[in-house]
Amino acid sequence: MKIYLAGPIKKHRKTVEEMAKIMRESNHEVYLPSEHKIDNAWDLANDIWGKKVFDNDIEAINNCDMVVVASYDNSEHHGGTRWESGYAYGIGKKVVVVHFEKEEVSVMIANGCFSNLNGMEEFRRIDLNTIKAKKCDLPQT
Repeated sequence: MKIYLAGPIKKHRKTVEEMAKIMRESNHEVYLPSEHKIDNAWDLANDIWGKKVFDNDIEAINNCDMVVVASYDNSEHHGGTRWESGYAYGIGKKVVVVHFEKEEVSVMIANGCFSNLNGMEEFRRIDLNTIKAKKCDLPQT
C-alpha cells in the first residue's frame, strides 16, 4: 500500500522516522516528505522552493492509498501536519491518526479521520491493510 506519512519532523523526527521504518518493514511504500529533496534548492528563492515542496507533497497525497498522521496536538510545529491531514480527509483518503499526547486533542483531528490510534504501542500492533474504523477516546477540544 502507498502511504503518506505526515508528522512534525522538526521536533519529533525520531518518532516519525520510526513509524516509516515500521511501515516499510510491513512492505508498505512510504512517502515521508522530509526524505524528498528539491533539486538545486539552495539556488532557489524561498517562495519558489516552498511551492515546489508543496506541489510534491500534494502529488504524493493525491497518489497515496492512506495518510498516517503522527499527531502531537500541542506541538507548535504541527501546522503542516494538520493541513496535510485535513486535505487528505477532504479528498476522501483514508486517514489514520496516531495520537502521541494523552491530554486533549483537536475535535477536527479526532473526527477528521478514519481511525484513531493511541501511541506507538498501538501503532506497532495494527495491520494497516485491515485496519478498522476507531473513534477517538481522548478528550476533545
